[in-house]
Amino acid sequence: MALPAIVVPKKLLKNKSALQGFFDNHQLERVNDAFCTVIGKVDVDIKLESEDKDRIRLSGTVSCELELVCQRCLNSFSYPLEIGMRTMLADEESMVNEKTRFDDWPILGDELNLLNLIQDEILLGLPTAPTCETACSENGIMSSNGEMQRSERNPFEVLRQLKKDINNT
Repeated sequence: MALPAIVVPKKLLKNKSALQGFFDNHQLERVNDAFCTVIGKVDVDIKLESEDKDRIRLSGTVSCELELVCQRCLNSFSYPLEIGMRTMLADEESMVNEKTRFDDWPILGDELNLLNLIQDEILLGLPTAPTCETACSENGIMSSNGEMQRSERNPFEVLRQLKKDINNT
């Protein structure tokens, strides 16, 4: 089931405490602009639990497949991403009264922008320097055991040869 971008957590908590569904890849504009592309859909499975009257615990998983660019060989590759989410939702009144912790996510009014929350989690879950391992080993950049290939040839051999040529003339 396609998920709505905006949800009302308190209403969801009263009706059912779980939210399962997906977002289409075209909805995740911020993720698609961040040097990667979402392939297919983003599956979301979250559970809501009441922590106290001002806060709701949100936990679950977000999974998707991304197309990233390898930082070694610059080829595109598929990267499966599964993120475990765990955060607290706090209403704006409790945020103002400083009863919150640093990891609380604000609920403005009664609504939560679920799409922004999911996009933030995906962006934070991206690898710092994505590498494709298999394509790099096929291109000779990396061996199959994950170690960088070392060239047998000395890079300064050309200079040594130039020096010999100059001395011989």
